[in-house]
Amino acid sequence: MVADLEAATPADRKADARAVVATVFAANGSGPARLVRVNASGSEHLEGDLALVRSLDLAGVAVPQATPEAVDDLAGLGVPLLAVVESACGLRSAYETALRPHVRAVQLGATDLASDLHLESRPDALELLHARSRLVVDAVAAGVDGIFDRVLRGVENDELERDARFARSLGFTGKSTTSPEDAAVLNRVFDRRDG
Repeated sequence: MVADLEAATPADRKADARAVVATVFAANGSGPARLVRVNASGSEHLEGDLALVRSLDLAGVAVPQATPEAVDDLAGLGVPLLAVVESACGLRSAYETALRPHVRAVQLGATDLASDLHLESRPDALELLHARSRLVVDAVAAGVDGIFDRVLRGVENDELERDARFARSLGFTGKSTTSPEDAAVLNRVFDRRDG
């Protein structure tokens, strides 16, 4: 479970969002791993996010607009980092980012990347094929096992499953989602015991 303080939180609601995350994540209990997606390096909101992160027991921090420099800036947090690759510069340096010892997983941030590259959306998503394949190659070459494909919003289960199976065939080990209802489909697709 990733609490998104960045893209999903409007600028005037950052403090409110941090308070909610602090309350929800401070509660002890079992369940999915808890991560916080902080604001990007250089953002005026990052310091507030980092103060929150330091106060919580987290499985990791998601780093938007990940580059080697951006993840190095957060290395001192002492938690694993999920590097979200979502820019042309981030994609070109994904191998160097994934090599950082504090980076344990990478994720394709396809919406921002597509915008940065001026890609035209296609029903088959082939405009993302190079980025998807490159991220997998770079992550594997760097020794990172957690390689998460793009979020696919607002689709039926059969379309989500097709896209997830395609991502798995490219070497992704998981897929990001904003909907808890997608978890059953994604867990089934990415269960490596399921041939």
